[in-house]
Amino acid sequence: PDYPISVTPLFDADQNGGQLSFSASHFTQFDVEFPVTNERTGEKYATIQSAINAASPGDTINVAAGTYNENGIEVTTPNLSIIGPGVGEDDGGGEIARAYFVVNECSSFPSAAFHLHADGITLQGFDIDGNGCTHAVHVGDLSEIQVNGVTVSDNVIRGGTYGATLSWGSTDDINSPNV
Repeated sequence: PDYPISVTPLFDADQNGGQLSFSASHFTQFDVEFPVTNERTGEKYATIQSAINAASPGDTINVAAGTYNENGIEVTTPNLSIIGPGVGEDDGGGEIARAYFVVNECSSFPSAAFHLHADGITLQGFDIDGNGCTHAVHVGDLSEIQVNGVTVSDNVIRGGTYGATLSWGSTDDINSPNV
């Protein structure tokens, strides 16, 4: 089928205005592969936060290698695993595929790139740049509600005044290189 398309230029050859019309018989459609996947549902998302917002307790969010410029991530879903591809080294000593998270704007109080305030959250395999936040990763709830069983492991954490912090709770593990 033909799809009519009209374009109105500002000026024609005589500079009196005019209209140019033509038809197109072919449009190319392509799918965009989003880099963040909920493993339980198979749904794909453009951002880490949108996947977290749609997640249910017990879900695993896999984040593909790439650079993610997002506002501070708030995680309130219990027993959620957020898994990046990891940070490793190739045979030449250079870094291999990673999920590099750069915060655009820190989360609200407390100022954090990742704010984990629910039980049983796992954050693993990221390169996190706190980029001026008070905390690159903050575990806990400042309203004195205990947050327990959180694991932060195998991440590179930089930026942020305090790196990775814990308040009002306990963790199973905060173990990251370069904290």
